Amino acid sequence: MPHDTIAQADALSCFPELNDLPANGNRWGFHSLSEPGAVFGVAASRAHPDYTDAVFVFEHRHVLGIRVAPGRGGGIVWMRHGDGIAEIARELVEVPAPGEPGAPGSILPVDALIGDYTILDR
Repeated sequence: MPHDTIAQADALSCFPELNDLPANGNRWGFHSLSEPGAVFGVAASRAHPDYTDAVFVFEHRHVLGIRVAPGRGGGIVWMRHGDGIAEIARELVEVPAPGEPGAPGSILPVDALIGDYTILDR
């Protein structure tokens, strides 16, 4: 799935519900999500030394907000999926940073998602 960096104004013109992201004062990068001949979504992300936040919006109907932490082998510390763009974006920017009161404490390790899979012949 190709993705090109796009201007914040272009992303917000397609999905104005993402306005809470740059309004939060942090640097967000925006990317188009596309297939040959069709743009079908936008991804927004910001990176901090302790975590990366991202919001993926697919055609106004499917939204995924996620925080990934690189420590302890890396993994997902917060995730929401739904159809409420503004709600998920707002929830994500309100997630406390690691070490702050109320910060997510559980982590879904990335290596838990990677396994030694054997295809069985039947």
